[in-house]
Amino acid sequence: MSGFWRKWLTVWCWAVGVFGAVLVCGGLETTNGPARLFFGILNGPMPLDLNAQMRFSLAVMGAVTIGWSITLAAVIQAAILLEHFPISVKRLSDRKEL
Repeated sequence: MSGFWRKWLTVWCWAVGVFGAVLVCGGLETTNGPARLFFGILNGPMPLDLNAQMRFSLAVMGAVTIGWSITLAAVIQAAILLEHFPISVKRLSDRKEL
């Protein structure tokens, strides 16, 4: 993986993590400013109504989004490590359980 792609994918993971944090902040009354700003930029046809159900769904989707960013960051790190220390799939499947 070239240096450009490593940097680009790392920035992408951070951006997705920040977006997830914005969604999680929308789940609380005191920290919903960033979520309101984001949805205001999207400017849907109706005003944003952050009732209990909407707050819950924002918090859950934010947590899932943060989880995906962490997971993809780990996958990128694994791909980088496999470049430096290659291992065959057959060798992985031949391992005996302890």
